[in-house]
Amino acid sequence: MNPGSLVSTFKDRANPVENFVMADIQLRGGAKVPPMPKLFGNAGVEHMEKYGTTKEHFAKIAWKNHKHSVNNPYAQFRDEYTLDQILAAPMISAPLTKLQCSPTSDGSACAIIASEKFVKDNGLEN
Repeated sequence: MNPGSLVSTFKDRANPVENFVMADIQLRGGAKVPPMPKLFGNAGVEHMEKYGTTKEHFAKIAWKNHKHSVNNPYAQFRDEYTLDQILAAPMISAPLTKLQCSPTSDGSACAIIASEKFVKDNGLEN
């Protein structure tokens, strides 16, 4: 694991997000903001235009996630914020504020749900 932001490590192929970045630039123009918040922010803008979603809807997702993080000893950040603090945080890429953006990391999590029969049939009881 390398310190800092994630970087592309494969030099023998195109970056897998390159097509998304190029399409995003064509649709929404270029902006001097980090590429991932820009892609997610613009996806949020498209959802707002299409379905009437508000910036408050997105902020409530961050509020809920921060609220849960205080109880997770493995969470990268464990601070709780109010909805007003999330909405008032510095804008990163509209409609996303700093407190709505995830830090870059190469950590991950997974939950596998299986029936009792599947577990027994595959010897996974332990």
